[in-house]
Amino acid sequence: MARRLGIHDDPVLRLLNYGFDLYSGRNASINASYDAFYQKDVLREEGAKTIATSDIRASAGVAIHLLAKQYHHDSLPKSIYDTAEQNRRDKAERAVKGWWRQIDFGDHGYLRQGRSWQQHELAAWQILTGWAVQYTALVPGPDGLPMPIADLLDPTSTYPFWNGPYKELSDMLYMYNVSGRRLKAMAITQDFTIDEDIPDDTNVVILDTWEERYNKEDPKQPDILNSVFYTIGDPTPRFTGGWRKIRDFSNFSPNSLGKINGFTRLPFIVLRADDTPIAGSYETNMTKRFAKTSGGMINPMITEWKALNELMSTFWQDLQ
Repeated sequence: MARRLGIHDDPVLRLLNYGFDLYSGRNASINASYDAFYQKDVLREEGAKTIATSDIRASAGVAIHLLAKQYHHDSLPKSIYDTAEQNRRDKAERAVKGWWRQIDFGDHGYLRQGRSWQQHELAAWQILTGWAVQYTALVPGPDGLPMPIADLLDPTSTYPFWNGPYKELSDMLYMYNVSGRRLKAMAITQDFTIDEDIPDDTNVVILDTWEERYNKEDPKQPDILNSVFYTIGDPTPRFTGGWRKIRDFSNFSPNSLGKINGFTRLPFIVLRADDTPIAGSYETNMTKRFAKTSGGMINPMITEWKALNELMSTFWQDLQ
């Protein structure tokens, strides 16, 4: 049986531990945004009449609706080309449009999973958090044809790092919860072994990690490495440890696969909340910068929202 690993027993887990600190401010701001959007009554006291107004939720809902109506970008960059190249470009654009339809409506699409269409989820993440993190890939489907994936991830569960030689994305760590039953199904489809008996209804925390590493044999094509860990029923794995590794630096680059497919770069698109030009000059501490810029359009409204709730609650109590 694989030994249990503490947070300091593996380089990937040590990076995760650093990510917990680096992104603590971001997650706190986003959670405050969630509380305001879902009208959490922070003033509630036993026997007192209080209220959490709906102003923020209504405003955010309108903004999400407006952004969600934007069409997918499915046009390829224009250049100087002849008729033959134009035909190839048109064919490629039709393929991209078809992939987007498959993402929303196909057998593995959002609407088939009981979720909103992709543009609606993207708008919601940006409005509520200021971040967007998307796993993007074309993988072989059951019929052998390319299956498009554009999964939007919860930003508070992602820990990206830009440590590449040109400040490009170099690492992505993503945590999520599954049941014991789901973990067993993943083991069958993704070809890894679980060497302990896990009840079907047990909560399991998965840590899915990706690294883009320089390859001296082919400098133009880095290695794309994936490791996977899990821990059972532990909502605070940072402090109690108990991780088990089920995949150790599997290489998904074309160099490793020996064919033309594979990931040439990390398969993630990350839109950060601190992307304004002056953010780095205004706040050089990354943890504080993420805290000040995260929370989407809701974060700047929270102070006024709380003051309004206090005023409305006071009026309500005075009327009794």
